[in-house]
Amino acid sequence: MKKSMQNFWGGDRQYMNRFLRQFAMTTVSIAVMQAAAAKTTMTNIVPLQVPGQGTEIRVMFNGLPPQPQSYQLENPSRLVLDFMQAGQTLANTKIPVSTTEANSVEVISNDQRSRLTVNLTQKGSYTTRVEGNTFILKINNPNSAKVATSAAPVVTQAKAAEPTTKPSVLKPVIRPNLTNNVTPVATTPVATTAVATTPVTPTPVIPVAAQQVLKPTAPTPTVLRPAAPPTSVVSQQVAAPVPPPVAPVYQQPVAYTPPAPVAYQAVEQGLQDIGFERGSAGEGQVVLNLKTADTPVDVQQQGSKVVVRFLGNKIPSHLVRRLNVNDFATPVSTVDAYNDKSNGVISIQSSGSFEYMAYQTDGKLTISLKRPEEKKGLSSQNRTPKYTGNKISLDFQDIEVRRVLQLLADFTGINMVTSDSVQGNITLRLKDVPWDQALDIVMKTKNLDKRRNGNVIWIAPVPELIKAEEEEAKAIAQSVKLAPLQTEYIQLSYAKVEDIEKLITEGRNSRSSNGNNTNSTTDPLGDSVGSLLSPRGTVSIDPRTNTLIINDTVQKIDQIRKMIDLLDVSVKQVMIEARIVRATTDFTKEMGVKWGVVSKGVATNNDLLVGGSDQTLWDLKSPSEDGRYNIQRPDNLNVDLGVAGAAGKIAFGLINMSDFMLDLELSALQADGYGEVISTPKVLTADKQQAKVASGQEIPYQTTETAGGAATATTSFKEALLSLEVTPSITPDGKIQMKLNITSDSPAGYAQNGEIILNKNQIDTNVLVNNGETVVLGGIFEQETIFNQTKVPFFGDIPAVGRLFRKDSKTENKRELLIFVTPRIVNDRQTRNN
Repeated sequence: MKKSMQNFWGGDRQYMNRFLRQFAMTTVSIAVMQAAAAKTTMTNIVPLQVPGQGTEIRVMFNGLPPQPQSYQLENPSRLVLDFMQAGQTLANTKIPVSTTEANSVEVISNDQRSRLTVNLTQKGSYTTRVEGNTFILKINNPNSAKVATSAAPVVTQAKAAEPTTKPSVLKPVIRPNLTNNVTPVATTPVATTAVATTPVTPTPVIPVAAQQVLKPTAPTPTVLRPAAPPTSVVSQQVAAPVPPPVAPVYQQPVAYTPPAPVAYQAVEQGLQDIGFERGSAGEGQVVLNLKTADTPVDVQQQGSKVVVRFLGNKIPSHLVRRLNVNDFATPVSTVDAYNDKSNGVISIQSSGSFEYMAYQTDGKLTISLKRPEEKKGLSSQNRTPKYTGNKISLDFQDIEVRRVLQLLADFTGINMVTSDSVQGNITLRLKDVPWDQALDIVMKTKNLDKRRNGNVIWIAPVPELIKAEEEEAKAIAQSVKLAPLQTEYIQLSYAKVEDIEKLITEGRNSRSSNGNNTNSTTDPLGDSVGSLLSPRGTVSIDPRTNTLIINDTVQKIDQIRKMIDLLDVSVKQVMIEARIVRATTDFTKEMGVKWGVVSKGVATNNDLLVGGSDQTLWDLKSPSEDGRYNIQRPDNLNVDLGVAGAAGKIAFGLINMSDFMLDLELSALQADGYGEVISTPKVLTADKQQAKVASGQEIPYQTTETAGGAATATTSFKEALLSLEVTPSITPDGKIQMKLNITSDSPAGYAQNGEIILNKNQIDTNVLVNNGETVVLGGIFEQETIFNQTKVPFFGDIPAVGRLFRKDSKTENKRELLIFVTPRIVNDRQTRNN
């Protein structure tokens, strides 16, 4: 039997080895697949200050860290890294750093990514590396790069025999900082035979500014020389005889030729195109294609907008427009592109509440807006409570409730007091549930509730808690009834004691007027409902000194004092300035003519007499003794249509000594008039207080009344006033609502019965105006145009000649009234200065 077992193990040893190898490979494959399927989670963040080098941000994961997408923002300087398909279980998502290069670190995450944002003190370079499950972000110190450029490393080695060939000279390599990462340059080692050399320190890479061209300096040449020949070679595996020393054989060192300095060329930055997409989850994605990946961009949320600024780069004119994207059913409504001085601006307007995320991949910047995740249709009181406790798993069947509460207390470290009434068993299976949610589930299942005081939680049945609170309220009420009374004198500064007294005793007085007992209605604490006084309290007033006299408990007096502190404040005042502008424009134009013909007859035979009137004809028939004719104007005029008060006249006359005389006079008048009256009444009043200011005159007039055959004259007065009546009301947002009545009257003349006629201008309105804003309340514009023509029938209508038989006049009058108002809220200092 023993031999057969030996044969079995000996004969099948190869089979067993092969079976064990396959089993091990299968187990490892399953473990690797499970590890790959598990989601990588960010577990801790540790910031470190590395003296002389910069700041290290160590991000620890529960597995291999994913490769992040990174980009930098300015104003303020920020470094953003997006870890795709990575979660976080950090206790604090905002970690202060307070180093030379960084201020703080913030982490936000969703189902797709975790974003790590480092708030920098200034823009600089950075490097990243992975050590095991730790992702290390190193933010370089700007001063360290300057120190690195001050000197080039010189490496020397022990001197042996001079080589026959001139050694190569190694020069430092200077490359432009084309990326954010500073990566050491791997130097090709020099191949030698049987030569022990000291390792050569790699030449550091010197960052070059974007607008500089650095030329490599000529450092001291590094000469590679052989060391002393070795006497023995020791191997950890095989011991071999030591060969005799031989002379070193030198090979030609590899010559390193540095690349030519790279001269920077101006790289065009800015925006290339604007696009919009709708994500799979209904989010709105504004896609901005940049000309270069290092285009400086600043993204900020301003109220309901997300504003993207391209610092120092304008948006091309063909992209300056508005995109209306309401039809996509996303949180984005419009996208506006415009230029603000030398900066391009993209303004993304949202519709409703939103959450946004900005991330950049190469030259593609995406601004994503989505709706916040919350249950719709629930009020703020009925929303599901938010649980923040550490997660716990419980799987028990028919376990005592007190035992479950004990487990939760041990898990959280919170002091928990359980009432003796808490009894019964419970069966539950909870996996990865916050401990506070698990506690609520247990309490609701057993009709329990809790009261928390600091680090102590008291758990008891709901009826027991209600009864305990009622007993506590009764004890407080009893202490109030037995509390001593004291008298307090409170002098008011601004409010009237009568008004404050009404507020204090309003509830008590209303019940007294209904015939109820003042002490019959009390709350659970024994206080009067609707009154600030206790049932034993009293209040008196002294209007002369504006003082309240209160006799009550200390607690009630403190409540009254708090109310007085809120109400006894100075009332804001408003300065209202109105401006009434009345403008008049008058224009008059007249043209007239006068002419007359006088003739004694043909050849003075008195057969035909011509004149302007029969008086003229009579004068022609009856000359005076000396042969003169007594003809006077206007009797001699055939047409008398001259202008009264003409500004200009011209007359012509034609006299024939035998029997004919003609005289002609042309007259014209044009008058222009303009007048403006500006009235500016002002008044200062307190908030919600009516005020009126008026200025003018009382005009007397007489009226006559006849009674019993006797006439009686009565003198009366009418007011012609410029007045402003206003009641301002200051709204909580700083605007002013005013009820206005503005009048501006002036005398216009007297009526036939002797009464005065007034020109009245009045406006009565209610407006809402911003503080210090001038608004036009209203106005009246009146224009009157009159054309007059006086002429001789028939002759006045004859073309050209008709001008001698008519008079034309044109009158144009304009009246305009405008009323402005400007309210200003003034403080006490402005009031005193005014």
